[in-house]
This record gives sequence, C-alpha cells and structure tokens, in this order.
Amino acid sequence: MKHFLSLLLLTSALTAADLNVPVRDLVGLDNGPVNYVFGYGLVVGLDGSGDSRQALFAQQSLKSMLRRLGVELGEAQFQTKNVAGVMLTASLRPFGRAGDAVDLTVSALGDCRSLHGGMLLQTPLQDAAGSVRAIAQGPLSIGGFNVQSGGGSVQKNHATVGRVPNGAVLTNHVEGVVAPGGIVSLRLLNPDYGTAIRIADAIKDAFGLEAAAVMDPQRVTVRVPLEYLGRETLFVARLEALRVRPDQRARVVINERTGTVVVNGNVRLLPVAIAHGGLRIEVSTTPLISQPGPFTDGSNASTVVVPDTAMNVEEEQKQLALLEAGDSVQDLVKVLNALQVTPRDLIAIMQALKEAGALLAELETM
Repeated sequence: MKHFLSLLLLTSALTAADLNVPVRDLVGLDNGPVNYVFGYGLVVGLDGSGDSRQALFAQQSLKSMLRRLGVELGEAQFQTKNVAGVMLTASLRPFGRAGDAVDLTVSALGDCRSLHGGMLLQTPLQDAAGSVRAIAQGPLSIGGFNVQSGGGSVQKNHATVGRVPNGAVLTNHVEGVVAPGGIVSLRLLNPDYGTAIRIADAIKDAFGLEAAAVMDPQRVTVRVPLEYLGRETLFVARLEALRVRPDQRARVVINERTGTVVVNGNVRLLPVAIAHGGLRIEVSTTPLISQPGPFTDGSNASTVVVPDTAMNVEEEQKQLALLEAGDSVQDLVKVLNALQVTPRDLIAIMQALKEAGALLAELETM
C-alpha cells in the first residue's frame, strides 16, 4: 500500500496546467456511431470451477457443439465443471477493416465460480440487427483468482468477468466518414468548456479559420479550408497534431471490484479530520477428547468430544489526522500513508469524505 500511495503522489505532482498535449489525445472524430456486438459462447479448460448441472444451457451448448463435431452423447447427464457458458461483448469503432482485432469482454452466465485459466472457443458476434460482425476466440485474462478447498475459499478481484485482448477479428468493414459536408466534428473525450475553447483558438491560429466553433462542452466543429477539399485526411492529421493545454476536472475514480483508486492532481479538501481503525475479533475452537476413567462400567460411560472455545479481540490504535482547507492530493496521500490504509480502506475513506462534503471532486465508481 505504501508503494501504491507513493506512486500516486509522484504522478499527481505534474498537473494538467503544466502540459500541452496533442489534440488527438483530447478528442475523437465524430466519424459515425460505435457498433456494439455480443454473442454467446463456451469457455473450456477451467480447473473444476465451471458451471454445475443446474446450468442446463452449458450442457446443452456442449452437446450441440460435440454433435456438430461428430460426437453423440445422447440424453445422458454429465459433469461440466471444466466448461462455462459466457456472454461476450465488444465495441467496433468506425473505419475498422476486415481482419482487424478488437478487445473482448467475457462474463459468466451461469453459476461458474471462476474463469481463471479458461480458453474461449470460436464464437460469432452479432449486432442488434443479427448480422455477424466478428469472430471471437482466445485465452482469458481475469486479473485475479478464486480458489476453494475443504470448505474454505480465497478470492482476489472479480473472477467471473475477464478480457481477451485482441480476441475478436472483424469479418467485414466498419463504415465511417472523415468530414461529412466538409465539416470536421471533434468530440472531447472529457467534456469541458475551457478545453474546447482552447482547441478552437489553436485551430484558428494555425489555419486562419473563423469557422472553428464551440458548439457545447463536448463538441467543436471545423469547416475544412478550400485548399484541403479532397484532402480531408491530411487536414485532420495536421489538426490533430496541434498542441493544447487541457483543463482537468477534480475527480476520484474507484473500482470496488479490483480495489483500485485513482485520484487526479486537482482534488482539494475542506477542513476535515480522519480517523481510521478496525476491530479484529478472532474466535478459535479446539476439540478436546474426554475418556472415561479406568475400570469404569462401559454401560454408563463413553468417550465424548468437548469443544474448547477461545476469543481474542484486538483494536487497531491509529491516530486522528487533520487536513486543512485547500489541502491537495499530495497532503491526502501523506495522511493516508501515516494511517497505513489498504486500497479497500482507501475506498471507504473517499466515500466518507464525499458524504461529509469535504472532498471537492467528482467521485466516480466503476
């Protein structure tokens, strides 16, 4: 945790006010809608953590697949612990070409405990109209694990959702338009009026255009100059190379599924005191065997097991930390380092600061 907070401190030392970044890193071209595709498939190779017999669709899918491969199982029931039925989702951006690879998200559909180590079998992905747009296959990466044995379990992160990097291949082109009607529409990735105005000013200074207009915090429109008509791609390339200083909203992003917390450098705090500690209660039971004494009548005595229960209570001793008005993320990191909090504890502290009205930032939960 200490290394995590130290990294957070170093990355927040350089704020957006010190950077001039290319326009291409701040906007996306409005070239057409994003196409969402999905499909149903099977993940195999799981280590006994797949769907149980109650997930009938997994058995039916496996039978259907094996039947197409010439293996007939009849109506017999069988174990599918190494197989799981999953749903696949992906996003297809404009200008995708047949053969391009896109990332894929895989989610368990039944009572599968973990997708760790699984291999996704070949699966078609279709759009809302039912047309097949991509074919998916590949090994899963879940960034965690879920191990169960002897009635106990150990879990890290969310083990029933994973990704297959470059796991889907497009079967046909995804259409897009560079500058419909001679207008280039720039859509800001992080909507902000200040950044939008700076982008429009940079375009006017570079190309002498008065047609660059800020339509709203998320969109800047630019009319293609006469000398670039027919060469719109060249104009867009030079436009994206312009450098602009972006504004950055104060924001804290937390992912409770993975225990990840990201705090940007613009976060400020109102006066607040933070005390964080925990109560640990440990209960242990030791079975004691009591034997009857020697020469005891066996009809009136027997061996019994008597549980011996012990309880230990420990309360963490941590001091109260005080933050002044206007303290930055660096000050917050120092305080959290002093309190020696874990990522999970950090999430709880951030949520409590927001509820107390002391966190001057947007709190976003993934």
